Amino acid sequence: MTHAAIFDISKEYKYLELLNPVEFFSERDLVSYNSYINVADKHRMLASRVLLNSMLKSLFSGNFSIKGLQKNEKGKPIIYGLAGLSISHSGDFAVVSISEEAETGIDIQKIGNFPEEDIHAILNQEEKLAYQALTIVEKQQWFYDVWSKKEAALKAMGEGLAIEMKELTFSNNMSQVNYGDQPWYFYKTPAINKYSLQLCSSIENQKISWFKWEQNKLLRF
Repeated sequence: MTHAAIFDISKEYKYLELLNPVEFFSERDLVSYNSYINVADKHRMLASRVLLNSMLKSLFSGNFSIKGLQKNEKGKPIIYGLAGLSISHSGDFAVVSISEEAETGIDIQKIGNFPEEDIHAILNQEEKLAYQALTIVEKQQWFYDVWSKKEAALKAMGEGLAIEMKELTFSNNMSQVNYGDQPWYFYKTPAINKYSLQLCSSIENQKISWFKWEQNKLLRF
């Protein structure tokens, strides 16, 4: 099973301001946290750690510690004993996915305007043709869905910047992405207005449990 959770910072920022970041970060990550000048950036990073910490305690009976969060040589977040771990944040949201049995990748993107060069960096030729056939209203959401799906897939693969997004190709009505001989599968996610949220896994047809942070605790959707 894979577990995924959402933290709405716009509703919980006062709670975040009461916390001691030292409780949620390793020494290395605390340096990164303190380097942020923008308070919103600090809130996003802290929210992701609060969410991960609560998931580890609630779902795994304290067998894993937030202080065990590390990054491998390619920058993928890992906690030894978990098969998959992924973190993302954008705008007012932080999201986390974890699994004991599958590689997992989660990504959230706040929908907005984007430069022309992003189209060429993210879309392959077939996708560009599909994009051009859409109406102006449809283009923005579709582009961000493709972008977020590819980000989630790359996070699940753990290859970082070694793979260009336009090298990834979709199949089965964009329900999976293929790279080499390995298919990666996408799962239904809760709808968030003006955002694209995508979840990817190395395993097909697995159960996904969704949670949200609300009233200072983790609640099931």
